[in-house]
Amino acid sequence: MEARLVGFDGSRLLGIAGRIVQYVAEVAKPNGKRYEEYVDANLDSLRNELLSPAPIHEDLEEVTLADQLQLALDKLGPDHAFVKAALGGKAPPEAAHAAVTGTKAPGPGGAEALLDGG
Repeated sequence: MEARLVGFDGSRLLGIAGRIVQYVAEVAKPNGKRYEEYVDANLDSLRNELLSPAPIHEDLEEVTLADQLQLALDKLGPDHAFVKAALGGKAPPEAAHAAVTGTKAPGPGGAEALLDGG
């Protein structure tokens, strides 16, 4: 259960952000040492997926992320490392709002700049 609460499930925006962070970390490694989805042969399709022009509905993302953070808080408690890092001392709705409105991805060129620039 804990893995589900500290992962990227439940929010498309959070999932994209997590995969961008992982992408940047993985492509810095030699190809043979990367996770399979990040090897050179898979990078073009992964980039296409991460750079998809499909709209992200910020209001829905905010509610979904707030619910995910509230569930993590309820199940893991306020002293859990993930909860502390994710909430940053804020209530789940405030933390979700800050995360969604403060992101550079996937706005125009945002995800691509993060993928290319680290």
